[in-house]
Amino acid sequence: MMRLTLLVCVMSFLPCLPAAKRIPPAKVAPVVYEGIRYVAPNDDGRRAYIEAQEIQTNRKLWDLTVFHTVLIQSWRKTFSGFLLAN
Repeated sequence: MMRLTLLVCVMSFLPCLPAAKRIPPAKVAPVVYEGIRYVAPNDDGRRAYIEAQEIQTNRKLWDLTVFHTVLIQSWRKTFSGFLLAN
């Protein structure tokens, strides 16, 4: 009887798991260090990256992708999956 009760409790929570969604990313203020501005722009949640810009000329020096999102078609719904950047 104890196992049945435990099984029913666990099974009742399973439908809630796939409906979980991510919270929006936090706003990150630019950081300035030795004449270079480091920013983390929000690309609508599809790509997270860090960008370095020279302050005097506002020229982009480099950018580094942290992760990007790919859409996966599964049955009738679209899910977002994450791939770590190389």
